[in-house]
Amino acid sequence: GTVASAYRRLRERGVVETGGRAGTFVRQRSAFTPVGTLTVPAGVRDLVSGEPDPALLPDLSLLRDKVEISGGNYRDGGPCPDLLDLARERFAADGVRC
Repeated sequence: GTVASAYRRLRERGVVETGGRAGTFVRQRSAFTPVGTLTVPAGVRDLVSGEPDPALLPDLSLLRDKVEISGGNYRDGGPCPDLLDLARERFAADGVRC
């Protein structure tokens, strides 16, 4: 079997772990997870980090007097609490519950 050999290879490489009748599960940290940073060549999109391209995000400079905005990212702490509060207020004003 092709499927059985594929599962075997994934298990041997540390990508999945098997639990007998409980099934096969993808490991929390794959053996293929890169350590450190990667240099992304020109013309290639970085999909490894899960970070949005800053060039595609809206300009938040108009909000600087209302909330503290730092150059954060998902890997280093997640969203800005003040910005989340402001978004909740705006959603509530528009009748959106969150």
